Amino acid sequence: MPSKSGLSIYGGVALIALKGDFTRDSSFKRYESDIPTAAVPNVFINYRSGKMAFGVGAYVPYGLTSQWTDDFPGRFLAKKASLKTIYVQPNFSYQFAENWSIGGGPVIGHSTVELIQAIDLSAQFFAEHSLP
Repeated sequence: MPSKSGLSIYGGVALIALKGDFTRDSSFKRYESDIPTAAVPNVFINYRSGKMAFGVGAYVPYGLTSQWTDDFPGRFLAKKASLKTIYVQPNFSYQFAENWSIGGGPVIGHSTVELIQAIDLSAQFFAEHSLP
């Protein structure tokens, strides 16, 4: 634990640029992914007074996106699949001896999943117009 009392704020941003491709077995045609660059933030705020310190952090420990163009052959299964998670972590610590502290706190996580599929209109046409 830092020995200086008062407020400290730390923050940052990581830029993640993903590239991928898929090559179709039957035609050997290559399809490029269509994933935009993501900005992943983090911020940590700490306050120390005497032997006690309090803090809270918000950060993104992981995530994943797979995104394809309109001509991708797997677009009916997943045109875009995305997993996003944010953690908020409040903490408390106590200095019980010189150069020795103990602390902890819960980790609160919130995740979202997004799945976008293209609509296969040919299958809907045949399903609506099939004979009994």
